[in-house]
Amino acid sequence: MLAAFNRLYLEVNEDVEIRNSLLPPGAGHRFNPPTASSDGNRFTVAVSGKIALNRPITFRLRESDIAVLNGDDKPMFTATVTISDDGECRLRVGGQELEFWQVRRRALEHLFFEIIPE
Repeated sequence: MLAAFNRLYLEVNEDVEIRNSLLPPGAGHRFNPPTASSDGNRFTVAVSGKIALNRPITFRLRESDIAVLNGDDKPMFTATVTISDDGECRLRVGGQELEFWQVRRRALEHLFFEIIPE
């Protein structure tokens, strides 16, 4: 579980860098790189700048899953690690076997593209 969580952290960091590169000049806000908690069991993606928005997305490593929490600290979904029939590490969300990018999209799409006006 820890390896999958660390992979998510690194890939979310890349997603934030890419999303920031797509912002228009003078956008007035930026997406902050994920910040990890001192115990290493959670990381958060937030927005900073002119927009007063406290809607971070948090990924929390728990004993048997990874919880994704919205800005109100309420669960959006949980993911468990699984191995696909082709031997690849995947994440299971709500009975669906997903690739890591699909889980990241579910977690970050609203923050990246819907609640921030361009």
